[in-house]
Amino acid sequence: MRAGRIFVVIDAGEGVVSEASLEAMAWAQGLAAQAGTAPSAVLLGANVESAAQAARELAVEAVWRVEHQGLGSYDPDLCCEALRQFVAVASPDILVFPGDYRTLDFAPKLAAMLGRALLTDCIGFRADGTDLLFVRRMFQGKLDAEVSLGSAFPWLVTVQRGAERADAVRRGQAQAPVLASQVALDGLVPRRVVLDESDVAEGHVDLSTADTIVAVGRGIGRAENLGIVRELAAVLGAEIGATRPVVDADWLERDRQIGSSGQAVSPKLYVACGISGAIYHVVGMRQAKCIVAIDTDPHAPIFNVATYGIVGDVLEVVPALTRRLAALRSGSSTPS
Repeated sequence: MRAGRIFVVIDAGEGVVSEASLEAMAWAQGLAAQAGTAPSAVLLGANVESAAQAARELAVEAVWRVEHQGLGSYDPDLCCEALRQFVAVASPDILVFPGDYRTLDFAPKLAAMLGRALLTDCIGFRADGTDLLFVRRMFQGKLDAEVSLGSAFPWLVTVQRGAERADAVRRGQAQAPVLASQVALDGLVPRRVVLDESDVAEGHVDLSTADTIVAVGRGIGRAENLGIVRELAAVLGAEIGATRPVVDADWLERDRQIGSSGQAVSPKLYVACGISGAIYHVVGMRQAKCIVAIDTDPHAPIFNVATYGIVGDVLEVVPALTRRLAALRSGSSTPS
C-alpha cells in the first residue's frame, strides 16, 4: 500500500473522545494495519492536556497536540491554517476526519488551501496492488463506488457516520508519545464570532449515541398505532426512530428519521417494526450490531440485513414481544 503515515483529526472536548472520532479512528486503524503501521491522533485546541491523555489510550503511534489560544473555540479559518502548518511539519500521507458538522464545514476549505484531493463519506477501502481504493456510496446508497486518488499526498478523507463502530476501536496502554506542533495564528483575524456551540439543538434527539433503537415504518399502518412501539421502546429503554414516510406523514418528528436523508446510527440493538428495507433507510442503520426485523412480507429487503427476522403483523408481534420482555424483567415465567 502506498500510504503509510495516517493521521486522524479527533475531537476530544473536555477530555472525552467523541463518538464520531472513535468511529474514524477505528476505520483508520484498519486502513493503517494494511501498511503494518498504526495511525496517529491530532488534537486541535487551546488546552488539550486531558484530551491528549484520552487519545493515548487508543492504539496510536503518536498523539500530536496542535495548540493555540485562538483554537479555544471553533473557527474554520483558524482550524484550516493550523492544520496547513501542521501538514507542512508532519508530512502525513492521509488525513482522516470524523463525519461531524465541523468536518463538513472546514474540510473543503482545507483541501483547497492545500491543493489536495478530498474524499467525503468513505465507508471502506481495499488495496489493489500498489494502489489504494476508497469506497463511498453514491446516488443515496444505490451504488458503492471505488475511488482512486491520483493526486499527491496528503489525501483528505472523511469517514461516514456508522461506517465503523466506535466500540471497534483498538486501545493501547497509553504509551504513545505526545508531540507538540507549534502554529502561528496571531496574525489571523477570525471572520466569525462563536457565541455558543451545541452538537444537538434543544429538543433534538441524537440517535447516533443510542445503544438501543426501536424504529417504525409504514407497516405500522397509522399514527394511532405508534403506542405499541412506544411501549416496546419503554421496556427496552430504547429511543424511537422512523423511516422517511413516517416522518413525512407527520407521525413522528423529523429528528427521528434514520437513513440517507436522516441520521446514521450504529446501536447495539435495532428493532425494525414494519420497515420493508428500502436502501434509503438501510444505509443509515446497517451498522447496527444486532438487527431484529418484523414485517409481514417474508421477501422484504430488510431481512437481508437482519440478524433475526420475524415474519408477522407488527400489530400482533410487537405487543406480544413487549409482554414477554416485561415478564422477563419482572421475573415472571409467563407473560401477563
